[in-house]
Formats: sequence, C-alpha cells, structure tokens
Amino acid sequence: MSSVELGLRNVQHSHSSRRLYNQFQIQFGSTCMHHCLVIDDEYLARERISSFVMEQVNWQVDGESGEYEEAESLLLKYRPELCFMDINIIGGSGIEFAKIS
Repeated sequence: MSSVELGLRNVQHSHSSRRLYNQFQIQFGSTCMHHCLVIDDEYLARERISSFVMEQVNWQVDGESGEYEEAESLLLKYRPELCFMDINIIGGSGIEFAKIS
C-alpha cells in the first residue's frame, strides 16, 4: 500500500471519528453545530478542505461535490451556513453558483 493510500485511509478514519463526535454533540445538546459544503472538482482539494473543517470544533461538512448540478442539489438539501467553492467546476462556474445561493 502506498503512502498516499495510507494517508487517505487515515483521513477517512479521522472523518468518520469526527462525524461520530459531532453527532454525539448534537444528540446530547452540548454545542451548536455549523454546517458547510465543499465544492471543488479536484478530489484532493475537497479532502484537504473537509479535513480542515472537520478538525474544527462545532463544524460539520454536510456534503462534497465536484459537479455543478450535484452542488445545486446539495445546497437545496442542506442550506449550509458556509460553502467552500472552486471558481471552475464541472458543468458550471463557482461564481454563478454563488449567485444562486
């Protein structure tokens, strides 16, 4: 297994642990959660941003996408407080996406 695969496995594990922690906080009312989306057509960029957000207390990534149409549906589904977005995404523009949000 390459070092990249090991690194991605660690990121996935930390994401699932962080999600469980965040769900625990929500369920037992200890803190208020903030929600965001990560929109970027580059997988590694989405992973880095998501990892950073999930390390923050009281922040949760509700969805990730690399395509414009999927990003629109995530926006309507989750109505996040914040959206990390690339300017150029598959099927559209991040600037146009910001106008509809």
